[in-house]
Amino acid sequence: MALRAFCNKCLFNSSFKQLTSYQRHGFKSVYSIDKIYPNSNPDILKENRLETVKPGFTGFIPVEKLEIKSSRGSGPGGQSVNKSNNKVEIRFHVVSADWIPDNLKDKFLEQEKNRINKEGYFITMSHKTRKHILNQSDCINKIRTAIYECMIEREPPSEEHLEKLNKRLEKQQRERLREKRSHSLKKQDRKTL
Repeated sequence: MALRAFCNKCLFNSSFKQLTSYQRHGFKSVYSIDKIYPNSNPDILKENRLETVKPGFTGFIPVEKLEIKSSRGSGPGGQSVNKSNNKVEIRFHVVSADWIPDNLKDKFLEQEKNRINKEGYFITMSHKTRKHILNQSDCINKIRTAIYECMIEREPPSEEHLEKLNKRLEKQQRERLREKRSHSLKKQDRKTL
């Protein structure tokens, strides 16, 4: 018994000496951050990322500057559909929102005029899921997407493109009038009998 323990101790010591110092103290996966991204900073939380970003909208939306309301949603929920407040409505005053760059506010007001009320509040709501926090993140993502849409510089349509659009509209109108005419003829045939 003592011989077996001595042999096991010798085997352990010889194999332990063959390991590198890093392997002795911990395990490092092949998929660790410093192996996948060798030149990156592994301590990402201490780095202040907002200072390195160019001026403009960074995608950061301060939740404390939003008005968040919860209510009972009509979405999925099973037995608890009328018990939990999972529908989320988020609104904010566009003109006084200091986290939106001034050069985007005018474009945002113009593009999203259907979702902005008379007082100047942008309103969005979500009741896709049963979870309040997921609906809240969906609303914030809608706001972020709307602001990103304002940042896209679109070229004005070309003459050829406008001509194609006009042809399509004329064709749609002709088709609509043809269907309307055939529907009225069908009604007239019913009256004569």
